[in-house]
Amino acid sequence: MLNEASLKTNLLTVSPSPHITSNESIPKIMWTVNAALAPAVIFAAWHFGTPAIITMLVGVVSAVATEYIVQVIRKKEVTITDGSAFLTGLLLAMCLPPNLPWYMTAFGSFLAIAVAKHAMGGLGYNIFNPAPHRPRRVNGFMARCHDHMDKNDHTSRRSYQRHPLKHFKAARIRQIN
Repeated sequence: MLNEASLKTNLLTVSPSPHITSNESIPKIMWTVNAALAPAVIFAAWHFGTPAIITMLVGVVSAVATEYIVQVIRKKEVTITDGSAFLTGLLLAMCLPPNLPWYMTAFGSFLAIAVAKHAMGGLGYNIFNPAPHRPRRVNGFMARCHDHMDKNDHTSRRSYQRHPLKHFKAARIRQIN
């Protein structure tokens, strides 16, 4: 017959994940990923020039500012130094065209941080990665703005998104002739 002491030592401990721990922290991981993006940032700055630099700066600054404002409003600990908002703003800016107006980049950063990240509960609770998801929203916003501004222009952004080959062929024919 088993005694009570042997039962206590052989119990299986059930606990929520993570089951394997390490000494890595969120700031260490985020700043390592930011450092890994440095070659891509340098190439984008070299290849696209000032517009890319401005887009990346606006993306990062607006993401960090939105993170700060949302955390103050939610009365949460302000964690803008952990690098997650910096990374989100940088990834978003690198997914957008370099000549995109600054306010659209700022709008995308706001959506990524306030809606995709903090509306879901914050870092680690979001159901999707906020940075790559928001360029679709910004591109949709950009297409609506262009359609509104260019109602009589048949080469509007929306028309280009629907029929890109038509515009490409027309441009190539004009260029050849």
